[in-house]
Amino acid sequence: MKKIKYISLACMLFAIIYGCGKNETDFKDFFNGHEVVYTGAVGEVISQPGNLRVALKWRSSTDPTITKYVVYWNNKADSQVVNITAKTDSVNTVIEGLDEYVYSFSIFSFDAKGNKSVAKEVNNVKVYGPIYQSTLLNRAYDAVEPSVINSNGNITLNFITPDTTSNALNVNTEVKYTNDLGLPVSILVPSTQNNVVITDYKSGTAITYRSAYEPQRGAYELFYVSEFSAYPVFCDKSFFRTTNSPNDIRAEYGTTIDKLWDGTTKPESYPNIFHSNEYTFPHQLTIDLGIVYNGLSQIEETGRDCCHNPDQFEV
Repeated sequence: MKKIKYISLACMLFAIIYGCGKNETDFKDFFNGHEVVYTGAVGEVISQPGNLRVALKWRSSTDPTITKYVVYWNNKADSQVVNITAKTDSVNTVIEGLDEYVYSFSIFSFDAKGNKSVAKEVNNVKVYGPIYQSTLLNRAYDAVEPSVINSNGNITLNFITPDTTSNALNVNTEVKYTNDLGLPVSILVPSTQNNVVITDYKSGTAITYRSAYEPQRGAYELFYVSEFSAYPVFCDKSFFRTTNSPNDIRAEYGTTIDKLWDGTTKPESYPNIFHSNEYTFPHQLTIDLGIVYNGLSQIEETGRDCCHNPDQFEV
């Protein structure tokens, strides 16, 4: 029995000595005698979505052997090389020609010998395009009082506070108008500003506007509403005149016709009204606006506070 124990102990000792006697570098046999070298990995990546493209930015690795970075997407079916020619704090690249889709990217660094880093995965990168743009609307104006013509001839445009919490972050609104010299002017109204005063507006000319949006904060570029919209502007009533044309009705009972355009926005009592003379219906009234307007689209009637208000009229 003792003999068997001695034989077993001898076998175990031989196995231990044999195992310890292997070369430390024997693991290289698994790599066919070649050492595996990894270049410095890519750090945190910032993605900035744009119009059918995306900008990617990351800090440069401290590894001095890196000569390029390669960005892969579509399961490595597509790639873009970013060559490194000088040491910089950060690396930037813009990938063009993408679809309006959600992408995942893999970024590797390489040295001149072809050694590469482990992958840096950048997931859930949304790219925007014409579908997103088609959902954008120009910034809303104050429907109650969209504009005010001041006594000094200036005009104030009144916008409402835009939405800055959704995936359509209003950045600014471009306003185009014609100044009193007949020249076109363009100004930008930031989303933080609800009112804009135009001091050189040529009365009676069109004002148009178009808004710009970010699909998300820090986006690569702005998206614009496809078309400019016409901004509603009240006619300058200081130019209004009665024409006393044939068949026009006349003011009677101590009232005047200019009460029709005196700027009143609520019903008034006699004598602060226009009261016509006796005349066969329909009554006709001609007003010279004093300026040629293009695109007149709305008229508002504010009646008397008691009676004798027209319930049908035609312009």
